[in-house]
Amino acid sequence: MRTKSHHVYRYLLRLMLLVPMGIYAQTPTDEELKALELQIEQQEAAQMDAKRRAAEEAQREAEEQKLRDERARLEEERRKLSEEKEAAHKQAEAEKKRLYDQYINEAEKSMTAMDFELADKNYRKALEIFHNDAQALAGLEHIQELNNRCSSIIGEWGWDGTTQTMTFEPGGIVVHRAALNTVIKQNWECADPKNYRFIMKGGGGSIDYYLSEDGNHLKGPDPWGNISPAKRKSKQ
Repeated sequence: MRTKSHHVYRYLLRLMLLVPMGIYAQTPTDEELKALELQIEQQEAAQMDAKRRAAEEAQREAEEQKLRDERARLEEERRKLSEEKEAAHKQAEAEKKRLYDQYINEAEKSMTAMDFELADKNYRKALEIFHNDAQALAGLEHIQELNNRCSSIIGEWGWDGTTQTMTFEPGGIVVHRAALNTVIKQNWECADPKNYRFIMKGGGGSIDYYLSEDGNHLKGPDPWGNISPAKRKSKQ
């Protein structure tokens, strides 16, 4: 390692080369040498400090650039993740809408075919996708209304001037009680609840009956084959 005296010696040589010889004819004193040595030390310290600051500044800039690059990378990842989530959400919503439309369409077809059980099932599937959907709720309410119409015929019916009765029972059975306690059983079904039309089946044929909207009169053939409305005698 070079000593301070070595630096002083080199510095004096440079001065001797640059300055006329006559100026240094006199030998420098110890005080002058110490002052010169101190000056050299200060210059070297300043140079080293400048290099240190430059290195620190370069390192700081490199670290800041690294942070900027990392922030940019994270931001890009967040952007891509957000786009992927948005695309997945849109795809899921589109699939939900497709299924919803499918269930609603199937329910409407079932309503036209008067398959209320299947229509009810599809409306409920639609509600599982979109809760409180107005169309599905309205469809279920309409089914309930039609089912109520179908069940409104249940009960005992009779005609003025005769003791003969028809009793429509749940499950599609009609019990005729005629003269001399004769009992005949037939089948009935709700054929068109929108128009309050019912069908009675038996003996190889079928007969249409129409229920009044107030639910108290049943228009159809009486025991003598005449079209005469029966009156409700009781409900079940």
